[in-house]
Amino acid sequence: MSSRSLSRRASRRWAKLTDKQKKPWHDLAEQEKQAHKEAFPEYRYCPKRNAKKERQKYKRKNQLGTIMKP
Repeated sequence: MSSRSLSRRASRRWAKLTDKQKKPWHDLAEQEKQAHKEAFPEYRYCPKRNAKKERQKYKRKNQLGTIMKP
Protein backbone atom coordinates (compact mmCIF):
# COMPACT_ATOMS: atom_id res chain seq x y z
CA MET A 1 0.00 0.00 0.00
CA SER A 2 1.41 3.38 -0.96
CA SER A 3 1.63 6.21 1.52
CA ARG A 4 -0.79 8.15 -0.66
CA SER A 5 -3.53 5.52 -0.41
CA LEU A 6 -2.82 5.01 3.28
CA SER A 7 -3.18 8.74 3.88
CA ARG A 8 -6.46 8.81 1.97
CA ARG A 9 -7.87 5.92 3.99
CA ALA A 10 -6.84 7.54 7.26
CA SER A 11 -8.35 10.85 6.16
CA ARG A 12 -11.67 9.22 5.30
CA ARG A 13 -11.81 7.38 8.61
CA TRP A 14 -10.96 10.56 10.52
CA ALA A 15 -13.71 12.47 8.71
CA LYS A 16 -16.26 9.84 9.75
CA LEU A 17 -15.42 10.15 13.45
CA THR A 18 -17.68 12.19 15.70
CA ASP A 19 -16.36 15.14 17.70
CA LYS A 20 -16.59 12.99 20.81
CA GLN A 21 -14.37 10.34 19.21
CA LYS A 22 -11.87 12.96 18.04
CA LYS A 23 -11.64 14.73 21.41
CA PRO A 24 -9.05 12.39 23.01
CA TRP A 25 -6.76 12.93 20.02
CA HIS A 26 -7.18 16.70 20.15
CA ASP A 27 -6.48 16.64 23.89
CA LEU A 28 -3.34 14.56 23.35
CA ALA A 29 -2.17 16.95 20.63
CA GLU A 30 -2.69 19.91 22.97
CA GLN A 31 -0.70 18.16 25.73
CA GLU A 32 2.16 17.50 23.31
CA LYS A 33 2.03 21.09 22.11
CA GLN A 34 2.35 22.38 25.68
CA ALA A 35 5.17 19.93 26.48
CA HIS A 36 7.07 21.11 23.41
CA LYS A 37 6.49 24.74 24.37
CA GLU A 38 7.92 24.08 27.84
CA ALA A 39 10.88 22.10 26.53
CA PHE A 40 11.73 24.64 23.81
CA PRO A 41 10.41 28.07 24.92
CA GLU A 42 12.44 29.99 22.34
CA TYR A 43 11.44 27.77 19.40
CA ARG A 44 9.94 29.51 16.41
CA TYR A 45 8.96 27.66 13.24
CA CYS A 46 10.93 28.99 10.28
CA PRO A 47 10.32 26.98 7.12
CA LYS A 48 13.22 26.78 4.70
CA ARG A 49 12.65 28.18 1.26
CA ASN A 50 13.12 26.02 -1.77
CA ALA A 51 16.39 27.33 -3.20
CA LYS A 52 15.68 26.00 -6.69
CA LYS A 53 12.33 27.76 -6.83
CA GLU A 54 13.88 31.00 -5.58
CA ARG A 55 16.57 30.84 -8.29
CA GLN A 56 13.94 30.29 -10.98
CA LYS A 57 11.92 33.22 -9.67
CA TYR A 58 15.02 35.45 -9.64
CA LYS A 59 16.06 34.29 -13.11
CA ARG A 60 12.59 34.96 -14.54
CA LYS A 61 12.51 38.41 -12.93
CA ASN A 62 15.88 39.28 -14.46
CA GLN A 63 14.81 38.02 -17.87
CA LEU A 64 11.71 40.19 -17.78
CA GLY A 65 13.79 43.16 -16.72
CA THR A 66 16.14 42.83 -19.68
CA ILE A 67 13.29 42.41 -22.15
CA MET A 68 11.54 45.58 -21.03
CA LYS A 69 14.61 47.81 -20.94
CA PRO A 70 15.27 49.78 -24.16
